Amino acid sequence: MVRFKELGFENFEEYINHFFDTLLPSNKTYEYFVDWKKVKGAVNKYLDELSLLNSLTKIDTAKRVKHMHSLLAKYPQIVEVIPFLIAERVKNGRCNNKCQVCF
Repeated sequence: MVRFKELGFENFEEYINHFFDTLLPSNKTYEYFVDWKKVKGAVNKYLDELSLLNSLTKIDTAKRVKHMHSLLAKYPQIVEVIPFLIAERVKNGRCNNKCQVCF
């Protein structure tokens, strides 16, 4: 959450109004930054896996790691979607970075 008071605003609405009032005009739409067709395609392709991972949000934070291990054991295919969730570029099924998820 934005700490609008630290930025000198009385409330969040005042901060939001200032934000939108001071945006510079641009010809770039959301599509310039994100290929939404590709995103929607990936979501539809991996809907089951994403739903399984979304179930983690319903679990007490203290039990999430254990539940994640359980999900990975039962449904190893969910590993494929983790790079999408962390916006990691993947080549040949491997991350470019050496993250724990991919090893």
